[in-house]
Amino acid sequence: MLALIVALLVPPAPVLAQTPGRDDAAGFAACDDLTEDQVRGELNAIAQQIFAQGAPADLTAMVARQWALLDMDRVVDRAVADAVDQAQRSETMVNTALSGWSPARAEELTATVAELAFASEEFRAALDDLSAAVALDLEAQLGALSAESASLNLLCLQQFIARQYSSSVVTAFAENVRAGADDVAYTPGDEVDGGLAAVLQQHKPAIGGLGVIIAAQISRRLLVRMGRAISRRVAGRITGRLLGRVGTTVIPLAGWIIGGGLIVYDVIDSLDGALPQIETALQAPEVKLAIQEEIVRAVEPELRRELPQLARTLADDLYAEWLDFKRQYRQLLTLADADPDFAALLATTDDVSALAGLLDAAMTTLGADGVDAAVADGSFAQLAALPPSAAEILRNTGAVAPTLAWAEVAGSRLDAVVAAELYKVREPASLTPDMLDALLAMDDPVVAAKVGAVDDAALAGLLTVSSANLPRLAELLTTEQLAALGSLLAGLDTPRRQELVTAVLNNPAAADALDDNLRAVLLTSPDIPAALAFISTPADPASYAGDLLSVGRGDVPLRLFAAKYGWPVAGATVGVPLLLLISLIYTLVSVMVRPFVGVARLFGGRRKL
Repeated sequence: MLALIVALLVPPAPVLAQTPGRDDAAGFAACDDLTEDQVRGELNAIAQQIFAQGAPADLTAMVARQWALLDMDRVVDRAVADAVDQAQRSETMVNTALSGWSPARAEELTATVAELAFASEEFRAALDDLSAAVALDLEAQLGALSAESASLNLLCLQQFIARQYSSSVVTAFAENVRAGADDVAYTPGDEVDGGLAAVLQQHKPAIGGLGVIIAAQISRRLLVRMGRAISRRVAGRITGRLLGRVGTTVIPLAGWIIGGGLIVYDVIDSLDGALPQIETALQAPEVKLAIQEEIVRAVEPELRRELPQLARTLADDLYAEWLDFKRQYRQLLTLADADPDFAALLATTDDVSALAGLLDAAMTTLGADGVDAAVADGSFAQLAALPPSAAEILRNTGAVAPTLAWAEVAGSRLDAVVAAELYKVREPASLTPDMLDALLAMDDPVVAAKVGAVDDAALAGLLTVSSANLPRLAELLTTEQLAALGSLLAGLDTPRRQELVTAVLNNPAAADALDDNLRAVLLTSPDIPAALAFISTPADPASYAGDLLSVGRGDVPLRLFAAKYGWPVAGATVGVPLLLLISLIYTLVSVMVRPFVGVARLFGGRRKL
């Protein structure tokens, strides 16, 4: 995938012009006419051609450069000298002297010295360093090839997608792949491979300096994933293959130099026999060049075997990205294939991802037939012109009309409406612009939704509260308490509203008593805070006597007492004493009237007599 991201940042056209045998007209004409089944094969063909034309590089020059940088001549000289010293210590003086009289013995001794030299730990370690350096060079060249190949592959795929769907889908696909590079960090001063940097720098006017930095960092990750494994695997075989062939390549050369060019009188005059000539021969430039040539012969066939798989992997990665994109946008691409009207809409959209989200919401709520109808009558195009958040309203309301109505009411604030989820608790027609402004002015969407959930009358009352106090009330009270408070506030003048709000903020428990019965009392109460303080105390026997005394003193109206204890208790409280008083009055009157009744009866009896 990393190669694909590099391709997004490296414009493919300039690379195409530099690629032998594939120009804009002839090389990619077939990409316009590809079918879906042909795409993968064409991408692989492009990648294979790029790698075949660009590799292997000049391996001989690469090995020679690293050989010189690591001063391998000195390593060979030192290893041979140490081997000669070791041979001198292990051979007797006689055998050493005799070696000068026998070419066969000289060749045998040469083999011994060569084996000691080239199997030494020092030479092995140096050869490993050389292998690693060659691997880095290979890695860099493979990275540059991968960047060019991916660029051309992407160009072909873009042409196919643009013809099959639209340029907007091409852009969405590119952004989808580019998203994998969002977490890339680049540290200024990092060394970037020269070959890869050259590929990127030539496109700097198009992609900008930041694009070059990002592409360079992504390319290094690409090398880690794809090029590094191959280059290390190929170059890592150098040591084993080279040391395994010492007896068949390097030593015959050294033995021929010594065996064929040995001067007898030099040997006779030397107590060391042939060892000085052996040392000189094994340190000769021809031997060092033979080692380098063997390294090239070890690397080149292995590299040629690996490159087709690398090209195939790169092409398959790009095709896999396309398949993933198709799975992600399956509904959208399927509908575009089947419905020309939707395909036309897709061609004009700037945000394929948002259109796909809207389509998913529409399919869920409206069904396929509903979507077809909305596309046909143009209402789906209206939805597509809205911010992506409109999909949430459609998903919740299940219809196009309320979604468009919310868009008309909210205008540019539709995202804020969705964030506060006002569409879940209100109808758009119930909000005036001022109401919507007040709700959206709240910093907390949860608070806005809570306030917006009350009925219209209560909302009108709540929106008379200051912008500083309303969020505090919303945090302290439940939705039901807010509704009761709002209904009460709607019937009060401004000073009494402030008194009520202050009282509730100071004693939120008082909001529990804000029912319809109390509302009528508070509307006429001269002291709202005192009334709320009275109503919020417990309505229990312990408070009853004191509350009754307050009623008796005239501090609390009977209606407020009844609102707290209920009319049955209030009626009994007032009715029982009243009945007792009536009974007492009746008794007193009866006692007072009784003598007069008796006298009247007496006089009445006498008249009859």
